[in-house]
Amino acid sequence: ERQVPQAEDEGINYRFNSISFAGKEGWIVGKPAILLHTSDGGVSWERIPLSAKLPGAPLTIYALPGEPGQAEMVTDQGAIYATSNTGYNWTAAVQETVDATLNRTVSSGISGASYYEGFFSTVKRSETGEYVAVSSRGNFYMTWAPGQTYWFPHNRPTARRVQSMG
Repeated sequence: ERQVPQAEDEGINYRFNSISFAGKEGWIVGKPAILLHTSDGGVSWERIPLSAKLPGAPLTIYALPGEPGQAEMVTDQGAIYATSNTGYNWTAAVQETVDATLNRTVSSGISGASYYEGFFSTVKRSETGEYVAVSSRGNFYMTWAPGQTYWFPHNRPTARRVQSMG
């Protein structure tokens, strides 16, 4: 067990959702919204400010190999952001949240895709940067690949709820 003093605020109990390392560089995201970064293997951590305008809560973070300071962060509302300078600037990779995508595509027959169900419970990233995400109720999933403007919703072939995909 390791204490992270930068995540200790009076009266706030943070829950870490995702931890990712590339070499000695690491990232943590959690709820309430918090982002932490280390470049020394977790000996010390720096708290990186997050915008109050961030759509949704940070759900996953991926430390990217290559140059230091690179990461991708995904929120529970499907926002994907990339940084190449240790979180000082972020670039949006998708143009709309899950809610907006579902409202735009609801006529396409995605069952269970109502306005109130547009949150992700799990998100996984492949080594090539493609994502798969499962809705919080497990009744549909979405995929995204680099270069796409929006998440792509998918129906499931059975009535069973999906909890996670990879």
